[in-house]
Amino acid sequence: MSLQKKVAGFVLGSGAAQAAIILRGILIARFIGAENMGIAATFVAVTTFIELLSTTGADRFLVQDPEGGEPKAAGTLHAIGAIRGVVLCIILAAIALPAAKLFEAETAIVGYFALALVPLIRGLQSVDPIVQQRALKTRATILVELYSQVFALVAGATAAYVLGDWRAAIVAVLVQAFIAMLATHAFATRPWNFTFDRELATRSFRFATPLFVSGVLLFFALQGDRIAISIADRLRGESTYTLADLGRYAVAGSIALLPIRTCANLARSVFLPWIIQSECDEVAARRRRDVIVLFAMIAVCYALVAATIGGELLTLLFGKEFGDMSELTAILCAAQGIRMLRVTSNVAAMARGDSMNTMFGAFGRTSGVVVAVAFAIAGLPLSVIASAAVFGELVALGWCEISLRRRHGIRAGPTAGVLVGALAVLGASVLGWSMQFIFNGWVALIVGLGVLGSMLAIGWCVSATVRSECRGVLSAVRGRAV
Repeated sequence: MSLQKKVAGFVLGSGAAQAAIILRGILIARFIGAENMGIAATFVAVTTFIELLSTTGADRFLVQDPEGGEPKAAGTLHAIGAIRGVVLCIILAAIALPAAKLFEAETAIVGYFALALVPLIRGLQSVDPIVQQRALKTRATILVELYSQVFALVAGATAAYVLGDWRAAIVAVLVQAFIAMLATHAFATRPWNFTFDRELATRSFRFATPLFVSGVLLFFALQGDRIAISIADRLRGESTYTLADLGRYAVAGSIALLPIRTCANLARSVFLPWIIQSECDEVAARRRRDVIVLFAMIAVCYALVAATIGGELLTLLFGKEFGDMSELTAILCAAQGIRMLRVTSNVAAMARGDSMNTMFGAFGRTSGVVVAVAFAIAGLPLSVIASAAVFGELVALGWCEISLRRRHGIRAGPTAGVLVGALAVLGASVLGWSMQFIFNGWVALIVGLGVLGSMLAIGWCVSATVRSECRGVLSAVRGRAV
C-alpha cells in the first residue's frame, strides 16, 4: 500500500475517533451542565496523570529498536506493562481521598477510586498492533482507537442522560479502557505472552526513562493551569473561580487538544517508521522537512479556524451555560498548533533512538505552567492564564530544536522552517481573532482563509524553497518520496 493510502487511512480512522470524542464531550456536557463538567475536568486531570505515568514507551521502542519485532520483545513489554498497571492501581487508590479533597469534590470520591481501575486494565493490553507498525501496517492501531472511542461515546452519552452528573465521565473512561484492551487482543496476529529478557528490558527502561520524566512534566504542563484554577481560591483565601469556570476552561482545552492527538499518533505510527527506513541522513532530513511543511499547514489552518469561529461553535454545541469561549479557544488552539510543530522535533530525534528530546520539550513546557500558576494566584482572567500555554510551547519548541542541532547535527533539525511555522501559527490566530471585530465569525473565516491563501500563493511564486517543500509533501503523500 502506498504512503498516500496509509496516511489517508490513518487520518480518516483517527479523525473518526476524535469526532467520537468531541461528540461524547458535547453530549455529556449538555446533560450534566457546567458545574458537573468542572468535576469531570478533575477526572480528566487524574486520567491524564495515569496515561502519562503508565507509559512504557512501547509504541516507540518497539518501532525503532532492532529487536522490536521479536516475540521476546513483546513478551517483555507485556510483563512490564502488567506490573506497572498493578502498581499504579494501588497508588491511585491510595491517593483517591486526598485528590477529592484537593479539588474540593468529596462528593465524587467514588469516582476517584474507580479511576484506579484504568491503569490495571491498560496494563493487560497486547502490544502486537504496535509491532505491526514496523511494516507501516496501521490498520490494527486505527481500529483499536476507533472502536474504543465509539463504545465510550455510546456508554458515556447514555450514562449522562440517565444519571445526569459526573458519573457519566467515569463510565466513559472505564468503557474506553476496557474496549481498547479487548481490541488490542482481537487484532493481534501473535499470541499474548509473558517473558523477560534482561537486555531488552534494560534497553526499554533506558529508552522509556526520559519518556517517563516527560510524562510527569507533561501532566503538569497540560493540566497545571486547570489545577491552578481549581485550587487558586484556597491559596488566595478569596473566591475568584468556580467549578463552572473550570468546566469552561476544560471544554476549551479539550477541544484544543484534539488535532494534536491525531497529529502525534500519525507521526508515531506512520512518519516515524517512514523516517527510520530512510537510506541515508540526507533522505531522513528531507522527509522530516516534508513532515514539517505538512504539520505547519495543518497547524496554521487549525489556528485560523479556531480563532474565528471556534468560540461560536463551542457555545452552539455545548450550550449558552458555558458562556463565550472565543478568546480561550483562540489562545489554547494557538498553543496546540505550536505543539504540532514540536512533534516533528520529537519524531526526528526518536528516529535516531533519542527519547531525551521529548523530555527537553516537557521541561520547556513546564515554564508555561509556572506562569499560569502565578496568574491564577493573582486572580487574573482565564484568557490571561491560557496565554501562559503559548509561552510554554514556544520555549519547549526552541529547546527541542536546539537539542536536535547539538545532539544530531543541523540536518536533523531544520530550525528555521519550524520557527517560521510557529510564527505563522501565531499570525493566523491574531488574524482570525482580529477579523471577528470587523466581520461576523463565518465571514471572518472566509476572509482569513483568503488572506492565508494569498500569502501561500505569494510564497509559492517568490520562494524556490516553498515550491520545493510543497512538492516534497505532495510526492510523500502520493507515495513517491524516496
